[in-house]
Amino acid sequence: MKVLAISGSPRPEGNTRLLLQTALQVLEAQGIATEYLSLHDKQVLPCRACLKCAEDKNRCAQEDDFMPIYEAMAAADGLIVGSPVYFGSATPNLMALLDRAGYVARQGDNPFHRKVGTPIVVARR
Repeated sequence: MKVLAISGSPRPEGNTRLLLQTALQVLEAQGIATEYLSLHDKQVLPCRACLKCAEDKNRCAQEDDFMPIYEAMAAADGLIVGSPVYFGSATPNLMALLDRAGYVARQGDNPFHRKVGTPIVVARR
C-alpha cells in the first residue's frame, strides 16, 4: 500500500508541509509506504476545455508538469491533499491540478474511483 501526499502550498517549508509530513510519519509507523510531492516548483496550468482527454483517454494534451503528477496520483492507493486557504479555497495551483485530474479521470478509466483520500487545510486564525 502507498499513500501520496500533495502540498499545494507555494512555500516549500511551510505549515502545509509540516502537517503533511506529520501525517505521513504516522502512516510510515504503520508500515505504509509514502511519497511527498510539492507543487511549489511545478507548473500546472488550468484546464483549457480542449477535450483532447476525451480523444486520448487518461492523457492531457497540455505540456506542463500535470501528467507525471496525475500518474503518481493514479498509482497511489491513497491520497492526502494539503493546502493553505487562499480566499476561502485551495491554492490556484492545487485547484488546477484537481480540476484537470478529475476531468481526465472522467474521460478515461477513472483511477480515482473508490480511492481513499483526505484533505488537510491550513489557515490562520
